[in-house]
Amino acid sequence: WILPMALHMVFQTAPFDAQRLCHHQGWELVAERLGSSEPGRPAFAVVARQRPRKVALICIRGTDAENSPEEVFADLRVTPEPVVIPGLGTGSGFVHRGMWDSSTFVQRELEIPIQDLSAAGYKIMVTGHSAGAGV
Repeated sequence: WILPMALHMVFQTAPFDAQRLCHHQGWELVAERLGSSEPGRPAFAVVARQRPRKVALICIRGTDAENSPEEVFADLRVTPEPVVIPGLGTGSGFVHRGMWDSSTFVQRELEIPIQDLSAAGYKIMVTGHSAGAGV
């Protein structure tokens, strides 16, 4: 039931087309950054539905090498980035630099919409295609 959103809608380049697909599948487009991606700034969308239960999906597009070849270079930024994992202390882990840049961008962009949906009782799910799943 989430595949049309995760695999098709997030590859739309125009918000109108994404909204139309959402409507036909019983979803509402809540927030989006569609169109072309660039390294560290992936395309994404947030969709929500109330029935049969309140669910919101954060859909993150993967590498679009055909329309945005510079994204391939972001995928190749495999420099390990040290991170601090709460509860484990300093130097507790490493992440893929390109994925880290993309995930922190999406987090900043969606902080308010996700807080609003969560406060309204929506279960938040994250999905991505290809490199978007890594984010």
